[in-house]
Amino acid sequence: MSTKFWNSVRINSKNPHIINKRVCGVKFIKSYFRKSKCLCVGNDFQQILSFSGEYSTITNNIEQLEDFEDFEFSWDIPVDERKLSVLNFRKVFLKTGSSYYCDVELLCFQHAIVTYYTIDCQRLSVWYQIFEKENNVHLKMSSEFSKEYKWLQSVFLPKIRKWYDSSQELCGMKSNVLVDNEEYQTLYQTLKFKYGNQMVKIWPECTDPAKFVFEDVGIAAYLILLWQQERKEKGISEFQSFIDIGCGNGLLVFILASEGHPGRGIDIRSRKIWELYPSFVKLEVGVVSPNSADFHADWLIGNHSDELTPWLPVFAAKFQCSFFVLPCCAFNFFGKFQNPKGGSDLSKYQCYLNFVEKVGQMCGFRIKKDRLKIPSTKRICFIGTEREKEVTQDKIDDFIKSCLPKDLAIQNVNWDSYFVARDAMEPVRNCTKIDESIKTRVVASVARYLLENSCNYAIIDSKKWNKGRTVQLSELVNLISKEDLSCMKNEYGGLQTLLRNHSHVFLVCQGTVRFRAPFEMSVSEYRESKGSKKQKLQRTWKKKECWFLANHPNGCPCSDAECRYSHVVR
Repeated sequence: MSTKFWNSVRINSKNPHIINKRVCGVKFIKSYFRKSKCLCVGNDFQQILSFSGEYSTITNNIEQLEDFEDFEFSWDIPVDERKLSVLNFRKVFLKTGSSYYCDVELLCFQHAIVTYYTIDCQRLSVWYQIFEKENNVHLKMSSEFSKEYKWLQSVFLPKIRKWYDSSQELCGMKSNVLVDNEEYQTLYQTLKFKYGNQMVKIWPECTDPAKFVFEDVGIAAYLILLWQQERKEKGISEFQSFIDIGCGNGLLVFILASEGHPGRGIDIRSRKIWELYPSFVKLEVGVVSPNSADFHADWLIGNHSDELTPWLPVFAAKFQCSFFVLPCCAFNFFGKFQNPKGGSDLSKYQCYLNFVEKVGQMCGFRIKKDRLKIPSTKRICFIGTEREKEVTQDKIDDFIKSCLPKDLAIQNVNWDSYFVARDAMEPVRNCTKIDESIKTRVVASVARYLLENSCNYAIIDSKKWNKGRTVQLSELVNLISKEDLSCMKNEYGGLQTLLRNHSHVFLVCQGTVRFRAPFEMSVSEYRESKGSKKQKLQRTWKKKECWFLANHPNGCPCSDAECRYSHVVR
């Protein structure tokens, strides 16, 4: 078995969720190897797996065989130390429900063959096999006319071959290393069905519930297991109290309080959803400032707490408690975080993570780092429970001073004088508030450019309609005056943001721009659409005037009855 085949098998075995989106994780249970000779997929293997019953029955029978011996399997085994053949039993956790299935992974190193069997309670399900031959990976299955085979052929095998051909190994942090994967998945599914699905239905905020609800469900499951471990280690039964600083929508507070943990959330402004929570969920509107903060709880939580993120370890050291922080937007103690000078090759996010970790260490904590299984790109968290050393408040203040701009004279350590909290009412800055004349001017300029020298016509009811060109977004920047570009930038946007705001006219995709023709979503297509897409269309149907009717040289290609937009001039 070549090293590159070994690496591609290792990636799939340790991270099956990368290929199979129905899977969320895997846990290896037990491993065996055959001492005398290589174990093949012939009669030997069929005899072992012919035992009826659950996984435990099969492993008990294996242990009765003379040639087999259990051992601690590792994917880091050097090539020359690998056994001839290995049996790996593992649990594969599914995203739907709290269920899992067991499968058996047979690694036959002598013949470069890997076979996967699924144990389905009283019988063996279909098996499939990948093997190395003629410098490539091939697939074989017990039934080549099944849906599983089509998926393996079209999705699974190309991915394995990609890893096989790549010289790079899959690297990065493991997820949820501080909690048990099986316990996490079971609890996550329980909380998801208990709170998550209902919250998605009633979500009153403008944010996407599919992301924010299940992200908080995942964080809640993680914290509950973390606190469960802490109670067991300390030999206590009382549930930990908490304060969620910058709690936002308050969903995390709601789930933790509902599961028996006393706590409260603080945020600079309330949210609509706060009114929907039961009375035992304690949410407060207030400004948290460094010197006036008064937190007495077992744990402080900073879930995307932004300006307050680096202050969490400082508060925890001051009030002698533990902390959990999940950094998102990069802030230092007194403003936006800037990458340290010195030409670091690290990304801004990674530099910020290093900064937050250093703050925790400077406050005397032994920092634990983990990566959460949540639907977010920012999922690295830091946990501080044990004090590695006692650090005086003066030393912490000296470190905070070092983070201030050098030209700022320090008179005292009243950090409230330098800390700037965000406004309670955040201004809308996404190009929707810029002057209407600028919007009209930019849209007209882009439309003219798309129509110039275009021979891209569609035939609608025997009439030609110019669909315009598809151009690179970078080409359009030169069409816009510097003054107009500056106005858009001041609104935390740019040309792309403005064009996306005019989605009834343009389609912006992968750095290109073209017209979004009205017939791309006609009445018939609208009727066939389902779920959230249809609900969204119902809210916008005929609410805007048809831009093409008034501005396109060929007018609108659809009739008033067929067009998504109104042909009635208001």
